[in-house]
Amino acid sequence: EAWEWHQDDVLLVPLRDRDGELVGYLSVDDPVDRLVPSTEAIELLEIFGHHAVIAMENARLYRQRDLQARQLREAGERAQELHALRSNFVSTISHELRTPLTALRAFVDALLSVPGGEVPPDRLRHILGIMNEETQRLARLVESVLDLNRFDSGDLRLEHEPVDIAAVVEDTLSALA
Repeated sequence: EAWEWHQDDVLLVPLRDRDGELVGYLSVDDPVDRLVPSTEAIELLEIFGHHAVIAMENARLYRQRDLQARQLREAGERAQELHALRSNFVSTISHELRTPLTALRAFVDALLSVPGGEVPPDRLRHILGIMNEETQRLARLVESVLDLNRFDSGDLRLEHEPVDIAAVVEDTLSALA
């Protein structure tokens, strides 16, 4: 009979998202009473299917929101780390630049304070030597900052070269003296 459910009968209720794309389907087969579902039952299945699609979409949106919130948190943490690094870098650079400038100022003040402008030649040579070293130190610091900037922008290519460690230690001891 037309109202009976046959063994090969299957009722499919499509599950479509808001764009009309098929995301799945509800399948009803072989009911216990062997009757074809009523129009009302089919409409209820369609409503249930619509709610199921909304629930799936909401779950996807919640997962997406959680992922974006986590990514935003991580980006905020990285931004704070970068800010701290930048602040530390600026503080270190400021200190490193002030040190030779302070030495230069002290020696210039010393030269300017000598009455009559007479400074013994050996003392003048010593002072000018120190001032020369400090200006070279400033130039190296500025060049290092520029190298860092070039390296950061990808314009600097590093080349390996031998370094005389003894000379580096002597320069360091001389600067600290």
